[in-house]
Amino acid sequence: MLIIMLLFIIFIVSCNVKNSDQNKNLLCHDEATGTFVECAKLVKTNKDLQQPEVVPSEKIGIRIGDSAPDFILYDTNGNQIRLSDYKGKQAVIVDFFATWCPYCNNEMPRLNKIVDSYGGKIQIIAIDDDKENVATIKSFGDKYNFLFPLLVDPDHKVTEMYQITGHPYTFYINKEGVIIDKKYGSSEDQELKSKVEKINF
Repeated sequence: MLIIMLLFIIFIVSCNVKNSDQNKNLLCHDEATGTFVECAKLVKTNKDLQQPEVVPSEKIGIRIGDSAPDFILYDTNGNQIRLSDYKGKQAVIVDFFATWCPYCNNEMPRLNKIVDSYGGKIQIIAIDDDKENVATIKSFGDKYNFLFPLLVDPDHKVTEMYQITGHPYTFYINKEGVIIDKKYGSSEDQELKSKVEKINF
């Protein structure tokens, strides 16, 4: 019994050390310099990006038919991206992913190809929901030559706002900012095309 307890304590300590090492490698946007640095080196007020206020008169939520919650994040190039900036201009697909996820690796290039066929009428916004560092996310985007923004969510604020518990998790949002469809898990091409058509027409 004593040996089992000892092994359990060693396991807990090793997990905490691993998580600590991973957190040291996380990069956050430094608003003072416009670059990404280790999150641990940033003061809290500089690390936390103020999220926009929701409009009380609208039904805000993550169900189909709700207005998608607004958010602001930075992409891997340090550009600030706000969901509501696309409202009235383009339909948006918000795709939560992780670079190591095989289903994401399979679906994202196919979704990108389908969206490209609409000639700029739809914008993909991909959010890494696994607290991976910027270099890893950027390398993933370069591997597939993605031209859409890959966003960093270091504090999981937007991931929690959208109640993401796995990936890929995709929200299909029309030009008016309303969630027309959503899907947890990957889809075949025909299903992707059907969902994309819903938000564009």
